[in-house]
Amino acid sequence: ELIRMFDADLQILGNDLDESKEIIRKMDLPDSVLFIEDGAVLDIVAGTSTIGYEITRQLEEDLDILFVPIGNGSLIGGIGSVLKRLSPSTRIIGVQSELAPCMSHSFQKKIAVNTKSCNTFAGGIAVRIAISEAVDLMLEVVDDVILVSDDELKEAMAIFLNLVDVLVEGAGAAALAGAIKMKKKLKNKSVCLIVSGSNVDKDLKQDIITNYVGLGKS
Repeated sequence: ELIRMFDADLQILGNDLDESKEIIRKMDLPDSVLFIEDGAVLDIVAGTSTIGYEITRQLEEDLDILFVPIGNGSLIGGIGSVLKRLSPSTRIIGVQSELAPCMSHSFQKKIAVNTKSCNTFAGGIAVRIAISEAVDLMLEVVDDVILVSDDELKEAMAIFLNLVDVLVEGAGAAALAGAIKMKKKLKNKSVCLIVSGSNVDKDLKQDIITNYVGLGKS
């Protein structure tokens, strides 16, 4: 609805993000159309790097650990590029859904690894094709990548709703889900979470309120 408000030509293509991109690449588009692929465009990485700069400017103490959701990798690549320069002791931890683990596999194998599916509800991190440029940068600036379940993502969404009255999307809650999974290692550590996105449809909102907040799982 927001995209349509800006009079964009919105088309719903494919079963997931990567299939959509393949369809677009096969289109006979005019030269004036710019195809922007997250993870493969350096300008996006330059933009997300400013988040890392803002973090270093705002914190009054050294940052021990930063948790960042990973989709195609532009967010963590940009933030990590700056933090590793300005705060090299900070550990940067990427978080993915167990159902969309291509960047986690890529981190472990140190090469771009694709998966057959990306069935997580968290659309912002639902990718199955790893972009080699994003993987190369991730290997330079990321210390570890961990996986969380979709259930853990929903529990993290419920915690945000309980504590700050904001319902973030699944991808936006990934950093908190990752931190909770590693909580035993975070004692006496300064921790920063990147919380990005609040696109939640009514069915998912009802699921979180009824099955997570309502039952007190958080």
